[in-house]
Amino acid sequence: MRWLSAYGTFVPKRLPVFICLLLLIIPALADFTTPEFHCRLLSTFLPQNVFFPGSENYNASTASYYSLQTRLSPTCVVVPSTAEDVSTAVKTLAELPDAIFAVRGGGHSPNIGFADTEYGVTIDLSRLNHVNTNEDGTVASVGPGARWTEVHRALDPLGLDVVGGKIGTVGVGGLITGGGVSNFSPMRGWACDNVLNMQVVLASGEIVDVNDEGEYADLFVALKGGQGNFGIVTRFDLRPFRQDPYWGGLIFYPSSTEQAQVDAYAEFRERANHDSRAEVEQNFMYLSSDDGSGDPFCMNNMFYSEQVRNPSALRMFSDIQPQFNNTMRISNSTDFTEELGTNPFPHNRYLIQACTTFRFSPAILPQILKLWIGYRDEMQSARIPNIMLALTILDVPVLLPTSHNSLGFPRGSQPDRELALGLISVYWLSDEYSSMMERATRTLLHDIDVVIAKNGLSYPYRYINYANSAYQDPLRGYGRKSLQHLVRMSKKYDPNRVFQEKVPGGWKLPLDEFS
Repeated sequence: MRWLSAYGTFVPKRLPVFICLLLLIIPALADFTTPEFHCRLLSTFLPQNVFFPGSENYNASTASYYSLQTRLSPTCVVVPSTAEDVSTAVKTLAELPDAIFAVRGGGHSPNIGFADTEYGVTIDLSRLNHVNTNEDGTVASVGPGARWTEVHRALDPLGLDVVGGKIGTVGVGGLITGGGVSNFSPMRGWACDNVLNMQVVLASGEIVDVNDEGEYADLFVALKGGQGNFGIVTRFDLRPFRQDPYWGGLIFYPSSTEQAQVDAYAEFRERANHDSRAEVEQNFMYLSSDDGSGDPFCMNNMFYSEQVRNPSALRMFSDIQPQFNNTMRISNSTDFTEELGTNPFPHNRYLIQACTTFRFSPAILPQILKLWIGYRDEMQSARIPNIMLALTILDVPVLLPTSHNSLGFPRGSQPDRELALGLISVYWLSDEYSSMMERATRTLLHDIDVVIAKNGLSYPYRYINYANSAYQDPLRGYGRKSLQHLVRMSKKYDPNRVFQEKVPGGWKLPLDEFS
């Protein structure tokens, strides 16, 4: 940057000549360190893409975040229409002193500030929501602002599918760069390992194609798990596959089946029963009404990637009785992701999520369930209105022989056979209960991790898309070798720490720990 010493301010080298002249003629325009000035400058470069408080586009953006606590009030919202627009925004903000910005894809993360900012600029990628395929159906190009239902809605009529999110309202960008768990993960692995290429805007504003060949192969590995530490992905080229309609849906049960659920999951995990076409998320839940009364229940969302009704691989769950709702059917990913996008998890609530990983053993499940029941009963006794609690147990995706990501699983290992993920999700409507919910959830997770450790079943990995930023550090859970690679990539491709310091939200790297 070059400085205008007469006024003690600066003009980025890339600013158009007429802006430079304007700053010289009217030096009292603004304090160049304020977000108000940053937004006005951006609106000069991107007049159709910058929106201010009170405008329809601004209000639509800030109100569309999944959970209430993440709806902040940025000084302006930039909604790029192209990768070039993203580049313009990044180059401008990188040059401005004290500029703060956030990057929003789907806006589904419950961690405050991860996709929005209270003071600064939010880059909202929602217009980058294209879904295209090449002529022979071997590449599906998807924008980071697309939701997974939009992706499947475009691909299902073509008889194609991709390894993507289970919940239709989740955005493409965050899920993939965090790893990505899918209905097809038992057979096809992590979503990030099914990416052929990413178009990325680097901190310099340069737009590059990043894949496993050429000069950016090292960055490609880092982006698969390292999230927003290196740039902004503006296009994912995914590897689609042929997929006919398949078996899936939800089954709801009363809480009297809890022990049967645990037994069924243990049976499902037996090696002799392994079927890579079958995928299960087991949920132990509680839901209260307006008056605070509520009931516990269980829910399994299950999928089998062939047109087989009630397959034997899932029968240990489907045979459990009684059931009070069963939506299992032959359908497609559009239908299934829409269902999970609306049922049973509520929108427009406060939300906490936190997670763990453990070496699977049938003996640990009853112990975890016991802790969960104690927590759930405490919440039920408190008669808190309009809450939903969920403890979810699910498998880790298979690690493909071709997997080359930054998640830290050793090559040749079998995390899908050896490990399980645990997720706690807590939804509530009134902010007056926020402190209570946060304390109780953290205590429950701590108690679960203590029990896991006492059984010798601890494992450091934490799924970054489920982790809680208040007290978890999933990047360290990848292991020192992977973390060192991520730090190297940040220093190489973002030497001025734009995405470490100007973007305060998201999971940050310990750059100073590594020389």
